[in-house]
Parts: sequence; structure tokens; C-alpha cells
Amino acid sequence: MTAQMNQYSIARDGQRNLTFKGEELAFVTSRTNNGGRWTELTLYRTVGGKLILAEIGVTQWQDEHNHSTADVLINEADLIRHLEYNDFSLTKKLGGSVRNCWK
Repeated sequence: MTAQMNQYSIARDGQRNLTFKGEELAFVTSRTNNGGRWTELTLYRTVGGKLILAEIGVTQWQDEHNHSTADVLINEADLIRHLEYNDFSLTKKLGGSVRNCWK
């Protein structure tokens, strides 16, 4: 079974959108029912086989703005380095999907 490849355009603060064709591998969020801020991570694989990790910092607090980044990852070590800076529970949730990314 072949995965469906879609066109994505990921917003990045202070940079041009990152546009690519690929598939979404995983999505995790730290959102809770009583939180005014949370992080969302989405992991993609491009048609060329590279991984893209998109992060959105969401806020519902007055006078604060969401922030977004996306990075092209070259190898597994690059992915691990990026995940070390995120909430451990998010990294753990994403881990199940990440195990199968490097084929």
C-alpha cells in the first residue's frame, strides 16, 4: 500500500513558508483542558525521503501570539537533537511513529 503524498506549506516565523510534497507521519500535542499554552509537533516525510519536523507554540493568552518553526532533518541524530528541546511527554508520544521513519 502506497502512502498518499500531499502538498504542504508550513508557516515559519521570520522565514518563507516551507513547501514540499510528502506525507504526515505523526502529530502530537501537549494541549490539556486547563492549559492556555501548548505545543504541537508534526512529523512529515518528503517524497525525497527527508523528514520535516514542524512545531507550533499555541497560546490563548491575551497579547501573546502563536509561534511556528519547521526544520528539514537530514538524519536520525538531527531528529533526536531537535526533540531534546521539546517537552518529554511530546517526544515520548512522537517516538512510536519515529521508530519506523528511517527505512
